[in-house]
Amino acid sequence: MIGVLVMLLAYVIYDRTTQPKYAYIDIEMVFNEFNLQKELSLKFDAFKNSAQNEMDSLEAIAQSIYARIQQDPSDQLKKDFNYSREVYLKTKAEKEQKIEELTEQYDQQIINQINQYVEDFGKENNYTMILGTNGNGTVMYSDSSKNITKKVIQYLNNKYDGIVE
Repeated sequence: MIGVLVMLLAYVIYDRTTQPKYAYIDIEMVFNEFNLQKELSLKFDAFKNSAQNEMDSLEAIAQSIYARIQQDPSDQLKKDFNYSREVYLKTKAEKEQKIEELTEQYDQQIINQINQYVEDFGKENNYTMILGTNGNGTVMYSDSSKNITKKVIQYLNNKYDGIVE
């Protein structure tokens, strides 16, 4: 009888240690709450505001020249206006291109770091699989007890901030 109980206990322990461990995270929430994303968002906003200030200044110069043309339509003022308009349009295109490049660069940097940290979290916590959900049909249903989003966010931010757990 004791042998059967020992065997049963050994099976239960073996079964629990070899059972696949699955969980899911809300990808959008992880992305938005990740400290790296918050940092890069501040840098992006600063660049965007600086670019907007530069564009506003160039636009003010062009408007000023245009207003002077209304009083004195000289050829020189028309040339100055055309030049200022060209500078404005060229600078605007350059800034828009840079904003697009920064968006792609920062998003990819954040995604790469999240992927690495989620992999580290999964390995350190013996998960077989961590699924991502974002409301588009990737995971249609899961018991909320399998939602480890907040644990993963805390892990990512601690790891990013250099806090060892």
